[in-house]
This record gives sequence, structure tokens and C-alpha cells, in this order.
Amino acid sequence: MIVKEGMYAYEIDANRYDTGYPFGYVRAFIDFSLKDELIGNEVLEHLKNKI
Repeated sequence: MIVKEGMYAYEIDANRYDTGYPFGYVRAFIDFSLKDELIGNEVLEHLKNKI
């Protein structure tokens, strides 16, 4: 099918998260929380205290 009709693709430089898997969801939640302007610093301090 690809040979007959061709194919379009676009490479995206981004992180991929498997949120259907529990640890993948946790990773996504932490990464996005750290980037948040309102709570990022609090999340970072909380993680530092837990480690």
C-alpha cells in the first residue's frame, strides 16, 4: 500500500509518555508538574525531600 500511494511523515523532537502504563503516567505527571510555573518549584522540593 505504501509503495502504491506513498507516505507522509514528520519527525517530532519531543518526549513520549506511555500513560497507559502506571510508571509512564507517573513520569509524565512529574515532568509536566516540574515545568508548571505555579507548582514546579514546590514539586521539585517535595521530590528532593523524598529522595
